[in-house]
Amino acid sequence: MIWAAYFLIPVIILRYLTKKNLGILFHKAYILFAAFILLCGTTHFLDALMFWVPMYRLDALVRFVTGVVSLLTVYHLIKLLPIAFKQKTNLKLEMEVEKNKEAERQLTDANKALESFAYIASNDLQEPLRKIRFFSTMLLNANQDKLDTKSLEYSNKIIKSTEKMQQLVNDVLSLSSLSHSVNFIKVNVEDAVARAKDDLEIKILE
Repeated sequence: MIWAAYFLIPVIILRYLTKKNLGILFHKAYILFAAFILLCGTTHFLDALMFWVPMYRLDALVRFVTGVVSLLTVYHLIKLLPIAFKQKTNLKLEMEVEKNKEAERQLTDANKALESFAYIASNDLQEPLRKIRFFSTMLLNANQDKLDTKSLEYSNKIIKSTEKMQQLVNDVLSLSSLSHSVNFIKVNVEDAVARAKDDLEIKILE
């Protein structure tokens, strides 16, 4: 009965290993443990046979092999213990997954709130800009003949700056709603620098 139990336990372990071969941790420890139990069972089996057939040399050899395998198993387990203790339990892994899901939900909500805020803010910012542009254009058209060259230049700059500000607001709105699927295109760096210098005209003059 003892031998049968010692024999079946390794069979169950080895069957488990063959089924879970790809995803199991500490594969070698399972094999050593199965071999150790099987050899222990064999010594019990030989002890039972001793009543009818004296096999002292074979029994001694099996016990020697059992001792070697048992020491190897102990040595391997001692090496594995620090690694095993670091392994996370299923409960901890599930808690981490839930924590990550909650963080993702919060991030999604924050992004939606940011996108809504940017949309509302852009509309609120654009409204006074539309008025500045509209009334500046009306003022320029009504007094174009009366204004000198410098005044016309300043008026056009006001309108142009208002248009740029509107474009900047639109760009901020677009930037806040960007997804991961962004198509990049090549741009002329000189044009970008020229636009930046134009925007910073007053600071450059100062």
